[in-house]
Amino acid sequence: MVITIIISLLIGYFIGMISCIMQVMYMEKRENKNIKEILDNE
Repeated sequence: MVITIIISLLIGYFIGMISCIMQVMYMEKRENKNIKEILDNE
């Protein structure tokens, strides 16, 4: 039971990381800025 909870948490964490990276890449394409400029502005 505990193992399934840990696995589901890890899967959720990886999905969150992937969606965050995809969102940054989308902003990069839309605004024609590199990731450093986007991070510096926030």
